[in-house]
Amino acid sequence: MVTFCDGVDTYSMKTGICMNNSHGQCRRQRLHGYSNQTQDHNTEKRENMSLHIREITNENWRAAAALTVSTQQQHFIESNAFSMAECFYEKNAVSVGMYENDTLIGFAMYGWPDIQDQSAWLDRFMIDHHFQGKGYAKRFLLLVIRYIEQQYDCKKIYLSIHPENKHAQTLYESMGFQLNGQMDDEGAVQGLVMELHLDSFE
Repeated sequence: MVTFCDGVDTYSMKTGICMNNSHGQCRRQRLHGYSNQTQDHNTEKRENMSLHIREITNENWRAAAALTVSTQQQHFIESNAFSMAECFYEKNAVSVGMYENDTLIGFAMYGWPDIQDQSAWLDRFMIDHHFQGKGYAKRFLLLVIRYIEQQYDCKKIYLSIHPENKHAQTLYESMGFQLNGQMDDEGAVQGLVMELHLDSFE
């Protein structure tokens, strides 16, 4: 079950882009607005360069297991310890840590590639509660989507969300995911299945 846990900002069947628009009232203001947009875009590019993914290993699994969502969010997603155990024993997915420089911000798990369907699953996605509300969710989600696409050369990505997690549904829909009418009834947390068609993803 993937959940959205970055409250203010808005990055089991197999399971974080901000644009600022400036509008001027005269030519000078419009030019000034364009300059600000360029600066904002360049700043975002520099910030995103510091974000990266590392596979979970014996060096960082304890830190990943210690990441948690808020108490109110815990019924939306399985624990990271459970997810890593699932990867270890079932061997059909990959657990990764999401970092800003050397700081571990969140955790994700992906896998279950289907060659015929040209698809894969983003099964878990969480931002630690200490880093929520800082804009990480959208930035990391974009990074993870591209990472999965490169890993599997897939055309679709599936995820599932808890039916009560309407905030998550709104976020994922803004990124291009759509409910497909299916239910994810595997695992400890059941959810609504969403899918993203990468051919139309920008």
